[in-house]
Amino acid sequence: MKINLKLLFLSNILVFLSLLSNLSIAQSNSPDTDSQIGRSLRQIVYLDSDWQMKPEKSDDNWQKINIPFIHSSNESIILRRKFRIPKYGNPNIYSITFENVVNLDEVYINENRLSFDPSELPLQTFDFSSKLIRDDSENTIRLVLTNKSRSKHNRILASKILFPEKNTGLFKPPFITVYPSSFIGEVNFLTDVDLVNPRGILNYDISIINNQNGSNIDLENFLIEISVYDESQLSKISSEKLFFDLKDKNQYSIHGKINIANPNLWSPETPVRYIVKTLLFHNNMPIDENSQYVGFREIKLSKNKFLLNGYHYDLKGITYFAENQFSFFESKVSRDLNLAKDLGANAIRVLNSVPSKEFVEECDRLGFLLFVDIESKIYTESFYDSEKNRLSIKQIITHLHNLHSGSPSIVALNFGFANSKLQLENLIELVKFSQTKNPSILNFYTTDKIIDIDDERFSFIGFETYKLKLSEIQSTISKLKENNKNFLISSIGYSHSYKVNDGYSDPYSEQAQAKYLAGYFETLQKDSIPFFVNTLFDYRLPYHSVIAGSVDNKLFSLGLINEYRNKQKLSYKVVESYFKNEKLPIIVQGNFSDDQNVIFVFTGIGLIVMLVLLINSTRRFREYTTRALLKTYNFFSDIRDERVISTFQTTLLAIIVTTSIALLHSGVLFYFKDKIIFEKFISLFNSEPMFEFISYLAWRPFATIFYGSIFFFALILLTTLLVKFFNLFVRSKIFLSHAYSLTVWSVFPFVISLPLGIVAYKVLQFQEYNIVVFGLILIFHLWILSRLLKGISILFEVRKLNVNFSFIIFFAALISGLFIYFEFTALFWEYFNLYFIN
Repeated sequence: MKINLKLLFLSNILVFLSLLSNLSIAQSNSPDTDSQIGRSLRQIVYLDSDWQMKPEKSDDNWQKINIPFIHSSNESIILRRKFRIPKYGNPNIYSITFENVVNLDEVYINENRLSFDPSELPLQTFDFSSKLIRDDSENTIRLVLTNKSRSKHNRILASKILFPEKNTGLFKPPFITVYPSSFIGEVNFLTDVDLVNPRGILNYDISIINNQNGSNIDLENFLIEISVYDESQLSKISSEKLFFDLKDKNQYSIHGKINIANPNLWSPETPVRYIVKTLLFHNNMPIDENSQYVGFREIKLSKNKFLLNGYHYDLKGITYFAENQFSFFESKVSRDLNLAKDLGANAIRVLNSVPSKEFVEECDRLGFLLFVDIESKIYTESFYDSEKNRLSIKQIITHLHNLHSGSPSIVALNFGFANSKLQLENLIELVKFSQTKNPSILNFYTTDKIIDIDDERFSFIGFETYKLKLSEIQSTISKLKENNKNFLISSIGYSHSYKVNDGYSDPYSEQAQAKYLAGYFETLQKDSIPFFVNTLFDYRLPYHSVIAGSVDNKLFSLGLINEYRNKQKLSYKVVESYFKNEKLPIIVQGNFSDDQNVIFVFTGIGLIVMLVLLINSTRRFREYTTRALLKTYNFFSDIRDERVISTFQTTLLAIIVTTSIALLHSGVLFYFKDKIIFEKFISLFNSEPMFEFISYLAWRPFATIFYGSIFFFALILLTTLLVKFFNLFVRSKIFLSHAYSLTVWSVFPFVISLPLGIVAYKVLQFQEYNIVVFGLILIFHLWILSRLLKGISILFEVRKLNVNFSFIIFFAALISGLFIYFEFTALFWEYFNLYFIN
């Protein structure tokens, strides 16, 4: 009997040492050892090397790759890796965790597909049975990555205007976890503070998972111990022990709370954290553990003032795009956040994706208030009509609360963009769901207009601005104050062109960006309005932007620091001076003159000279031009009666006319090159090639005139063919040359717009006469259309009313077809209504 007791004691010691050894091995193999807090005594196998890749449609052309791996083409790809798992006993559940993967579509273990609904979340964990694993022999994991989103709304460019590209790829090695027979499942902490009777309240919700049942299985004598330590782990602040049994239970839930007397409260100035360790024992032996940071703080909003731990707190905010290449690596996260700390910021609005655990823990440590976007894309009402889409957003909300439970830095959640009551009602459903997870977090939505609706579920409104005039923002602030709404400016942004430094008189220079922000700060400081500067770093867009500039139209130079993090712009110094109450740096005015305007002048003068020479080339041609303008009926009757005009002279006239049309439109396009409203309009067609071509033309007037003249000449030829085609359906037949002459001479009066084409860009810049300019352009187009229809009626010898009616039917059919196509492929009308009507 004594011998058996000794053997039992020695076996227990060996098991305990084995568990400790496995823990140290798992930690030593980790790529980021600092991020291991939260992992347990489980066996972890890292899949960090020996990966291969091939296109999905390729036969067997495998190539070796390294992690991180970025996939840039539109073709789906397959990644695979072989691995071995030592036999650890007889567990029946494994899991594979992807800490940073984008556009994961399928996962196979030994050719067995794991069932899951593809998600945009970069961190995903999938459980699978041990039956899929071959112990102590070779196993294969296969991943399918695709750039093709399954959600229609996520494939639409209009939903992601000015948001950064998300590269498809595997950016951090996944790992496989081998669970013990009983283990700690989800661990959620909610912290609260009682400022009257100083104490911290740690609410916990812990699930214990049991994998084994049966008469021979010992499921008694379980103990869970929850201990709170200071950050150094040298002093235990409080602890609680709970005994329980797992008889016939697959899951056991434990709820409760721990009171901490006089806790050190967390704030950006004093980011004090505590460590909560959860240990699971069976028969007095540790079998699983979980450790994570928590912090105690209270955040409230009163009369548009933020209260942190009972005191008024001034936000000094910056926005940050969590790029998937960087946000899961502690060294890169630390670099970015230290730059924000040096700037003097104390709050960060995280855009584009749920922040990683590494990012949030670093914000907890350094001291940043986090305002997190649940979804940064702009969706229409129809998106929320889909139950699948609503469940997808709720999945993101659940993931965020579970991943960052107990984090003191996350203080507010943005549930999306809304500028209509219907959109807002859809967001309210998501707020209600989130409040069941954590009711202490502030909730807000973003908008670019004031919505007349009251709902106490939203703590405040975030107002979005981009290059908005100060007078406009002052008017908006006054209206929001009148409605007694809590609000902040959720983004202040001003982009510049690449390598342009001609002083702030140049609206596309870095100095102009700095000057704009400096003027904005004066207004907001006067009214004590909280705000976020948009954004910390330059970033790349998923499309060729028009407003991004002429050099690299996928690089959006909106940040205070360049995309490589090695150059602080003048705007960084301006924001730093405001955040730290220091002297404003000198911003040079410069002496900017727009050289591109010369192109309009010389081109216009050249066309006028050519037109005068052509008109005066012969007396007969001069008479034609006079009759074409003043005696339209007689002129088109001459064409019908085969009094033929020289095709050569008509073609020369067509070149001058089409170039004149191109000149006028190039001035308008050049004016809209930096307007966000134009960017939104182009996005409605959901065409990246169109975006690329227009962004190229918008900053190059000469190229616009050249390609525009070719386009409008081709349009004349197409119209000629259409006129000839419709002539087949009437008695009076005409030659193709007659249809060509009709079309060219119908648009001839457009040469009168040459002076307008020369000055259009300059006049539009003043903005006072924009309605006049656009009105004249519309009149010219309607005049040309009227002349064309009149000429057709004369040549076809058909009543003009019949021609007009036929044109209306044809035009309506054409527009309806295009509308149906773009609505089906790009939700054209929904986004048009969202951007330009609501």
